[in-house]
Amino acid sequence: MHTSKLWALMTAITAAATFALLPTSFASNSALVEEARRALSEGKRTLAIEKFEEAAANGNVDAQFELGRIYSAGLSVTRDRKRAATLFEQAAQQGDERAQWWLGQIYEKGLGVNEDKERAALLYTQAAEQDYAEAQYALAKMYLTGDGIDENEAKGLELLESAAENDLANAQLLLAESYETGEYVDQNDLKAAQWYARAAQLGNVKAMVGLGRMLEYGDGDLRNDKDAAFTYEMAARRGNAEAQQRIANFYYSGKGVKQDFQKAYRYFRQAANKGKEQSQFELGKLYARGKGVPQSYANAHMWLNVAAAQGNEKAAELRDEIAAEMTKDQIAQAQAAASNCASTEYKGCTRLTGT
Repeated sequence: MHTSKLWALMTAITAAATFALLPTSFASNSALVEEARRALSEGKRTLAIEKFEEAAANGNVDAQFELGRIYSAGLSVTRDRKRAATLFEQAAQQGDERAQWWLGQIYEKGLGVNEDKERAALLYTQAAEQDYAEAQYALAKMYLTGDGIDENEAKGLELLESAAENDLANAQLLLAESYETGEYVDQNDLKAAQWYARAAQLGNVKAMVGLGRMLEYGDGDLRNDKDAAFTYEMAARRGNAEAQQRIANFYYSGKGVKQDFQKAYRYFRQAANKGKEQSQFELGKLYARGKGVPQSYANAHMWLNVAAAQGNEKAAELRDEIAAEMTKDQIAQAQAAASNCASTEYKGCTRLTGT
């Protein structure tokens, strides 16, 4: 018989024999887990927990893991991190890589247990050896920083690359940032852009911003303002303040896009409401000059005051210049609005009318 066919037959026979030797409780426990998952999908959390508890008590690793997550997050139960740790421990001892990683997180951060980074590293290692990307990433960071274990950049990079190749976006992002800055590796814009692109494809918004930077400022062959604008706008639409500020600058100057002061205003406003003082300064300028919005010294004064309070000296200078064109009542109104804006962490920044 052909070797490959013989191997396949032996594997099938072994699997059948193993299944035949399994205790009858194995099948019933698996059925309990499926019932629990079905109950969860139907919103019947209390029933799901009862099923998971029964299967976990009988040693079912999936039930132990799922219950660990439930108690860790406090989903329909009182949060109990010690109970979660116990359940993850039971599953980890059975070799479950997910539980090993979760338990590693618990020991690394001291969640319901005494912090023990050496134990965390050991658990991460066990899961990483099973090619579990989250554990590879966590262990990589420990090796790269020497946090809890002896620093070993070579080992850290090896693990980081493994996690990145396993399509873990956070690992791809860290690897891209390393190539962009030259930390841990030789600086390389092309490799940075490639890893940012892979993480961006997985929906990582920070990676979209990083890719935009590479397309805007990277090595000559990489630079493409139109593509940079497209990438920044993707991240901006997903609420990233840095991307909102960058695409606003593009629309203001017409870099990579058709110049549009109204879009510049909209994105500067979104970033300003998230505390970006440069965007607050730019909003003040737009109001002072009447670009993208009706000219208003009061609104300009308000935003310039807010930016100045964050240390923007140019904003303070322009605020003082336009104050000379305002009445005392307008200045008082703008100052009160600026105070309210800052006190609400920029969520109460209303547009002043009639000024």
